Amino acid sequence: IMGADISAEISESKEITTKFLAVFGVEYSKMYLIALMKECKKQIAKEAKGPQWVLMKCDKSPPPQVIKTGVLKKLSKYLKKWNPRFMVVRGDHLIDYYETEEKYKTGQPKPLGTINMSNKNLHRDANDTVLNRLIALAEKCKLNLDDMPKPEKYPDFTMEIWHERKGPIYLQCTDEDDWKAWCDIIEKCRWQAPRYNEYQDKAHVFAFPNALWRTRWQCDMWGWWWGGGGEEAMLVDAINDKIADVVLYKLDCKLTMPWSARSRIRNKFISTVDGVVTSAVGPAWKGAYDALKKVAPEVEVKVKEGMQPIVDAQKTIQDEICKQVEAGSKDFIAEKVTPHLAPLIDIIFSPVLDAFRILLKAYDVAIEKGKEKYEAKEDRLYMVWHYNYNSEYWDAERKMWDLYDPLWAMRLVFEDVYPWNITARARRRLRKTLDNALYTFENILEDGKATGKTWDEAAREARELMVQDCRSAIVRVLGRILFGVVENFFEKLVIRPARKLIAPLAEKVPQPIKDFVDPEDLLEELLYNILRNVCTTVFEPYASRIEL
Repeated sequence: IMGADISAEISESKEITTKFLAVFGVEYSKMYLIALMKECKKQIAKEAKGPQWVLMKCDKSPPPQVIKTGVLKKLSKYLKKWNPRFMVVRGDHLIDYYETEEKYKTGQPKPLGTINMSNKNLHRDANDTVLNRLIALAEKCKLNLDDMPKPEKYPDFTMEIWHERKGPIYLQCTDEDDWKAWCDIIEKCRWQAPRYNEYQDKAHVFAFPNALWRTRWQCDMWGWWWGGGGEEAMLVDAINDKIADVVLYKLDCKLTMPWSARSRIRNKFISTVDGVVTSAVGPAWKGAYDALKKVAPEVEVKVKEGMQPIVDAQKTIQDEICKQVEAGSKDFIAEKVTPHLAPLIDIIFSPVLDAFRILLKAYDVAIEKGKEKYEAKEDRLYMVWHYNYNSEYWDAERKMWDLYDPLWAMRLVFEDVYPWNITARARRRLRKTLDNALYTFENILEDGKATGKTWDEAAREARELMVQDCRSAIVRVLGRILFGVVENFFEKLVIRPARKLIAPLAEKVPQPIKDFVDPEDLLEELLYNILRNVCTTVFEPYASRIEL
């Protein structure tokens, strides 16, 4: 780069990248193993309790339906040319874009790109945003705004999707109505897009953020942090944060030339380093995850075989914890929590009950529609893949959405109530129940063909099982809603202070299994179980009112 030698800074950035990825690889493997152990423990507990559901479990759900499609113009990154792109907002709130609608419909192998909004911001008016950014930069650099280069003027109805380091994505709409509609749906994607690409791997969803936190700490990166955009993006952002704190700071001190020259060198350094980091993270992450997935089945067997010493150690520690905190926590719940939950259950009971009543209608509609075009499939997922969404199902989901306002009102009593997360869990139970019912129906139908079982007989048999699961699901949803309302309040006022009390117990854990027995985890498990039991007690009187 003309005007400055930054080879030393580039080398230092490479060293930081290598060290960070090495530490992360070790921590991720450790956290993944702990996640498998936790899952194994949970499975053992489930087996001890016996089956909770009578429907067969549908492990493979169809991809969610497309939310929105349409043509927008996208500004190319390097040639700065506006190109029409066929945009597809997927059911999981990731946004794919294709060269044309025809290529999308004919099953083009891959989209030109995918936008994950979970680590990005949407600026609805690109021109207003760029001007404000320029004003802020002028104030920061103590420069006269008139001396700054004039910002480029974008066409009307242009929005900006912004990432701090990756730069902007500009999308242009045809008119105001189109612009408002697309802005609204992209804003929704920002809140609902998955943070992780491998979000269906439960062990990974636990392991990845914990490994990333631990890696940041070991690399002296303290303080609050949040990320999204997929695993690679989160690793790249974390490494770039470290480089910005250490290397970019030194470069800023080194550069003493006028602002325009300084800015060019700085921007070139950031771009070069981002390329270095991105090219290193891609293969490193893929290698780490693929290696773990390959050995996971074998490791799971060994984890299950070696669980007993861990379970024994956990039981000993948990008994000690119970002596110290159980009585106090129950008194707190009785005084501060229970009096507020009884009035809430009066409000939420009817919408939840109605949602599952409507869900049974959604099953009936799916069965009726599928009867005419049904095709037997080896995986027995035809009904789930073709008929698990209908207007009745959406009506059932809307009943859960209706809980948002009363749950939000609970923030007047309990801090940090998040209705979005609480209602999302309830909607997921609706989704699982309908998928399981359709999957069970198809299995009953196919298995009964040899004995002459008819479509209607299989449908009735599966529906009877679905009614039983709906009853269990209503109880579970109500309990989780009550728990979700008080969870953060309880964590702040009960669990956090209790952590100090049980800290010395860490010394009693045998050294070989220290990584797998965390007294703080056991404390949370114990106290949250007490809270869940209280929530169950609150809605027990309503169990007799569940009529489907």
